[in-house]
Amino acid sequence: MPYQEKEPIKGVVSAIYDELKDTETYHRGKNERSLKSHVRNISMNISEHLAEQKQESFNKNHSTNWALGILSFIAICLLANSAQENPDYDWIENNKLALKIWGVSLAAIYIGASLDALIIFQIIVGVFCYKNCSVSFILWTCCLFNRQSCRCN
Repeated sequence: MPYQEKEPIKGVVSAIYDELKDTETYHRGKNERSLKSHVRNISMNISEHLAEQKQESFNKNHSTNWALGILSFIAICLLANSAQENPDYDWIENNKLALKIWGVSLAAIYIGASLDALIIFQIIVGVFCYKNCSVSFILWTCCLFNRQSCRCN
């Protein structure tokens, strides 16, 4: 009897070994694949997906940085041309105020976009927006309640 009990255990151990040994040549002719092969494919798919997400994030940041660089260059050019005492062109002399306004506006957009990219700034703005929204909601409900109580009198 003890010999017969070892055979089923040996068969189970052998089946587990075959499942985990993952030799593609062993499973190539069969439609079934090993568990280790499935886990490896899932791991490779997740790794590829994470690499694609990282590349997309890098591309997005790269193009945002380029756009901000071009914006800052244009703002500096506008401010530099509007600050000249005797510009070379009459058009610049006639439109100094407009050039200063556009330069300052583009510089403000650049500064705002650069600050928005900072995580600490996003946290601070989120906290202040949350507090302001909650305070304004409370004030609005108090005013609404007071108006209704005044109408009842």
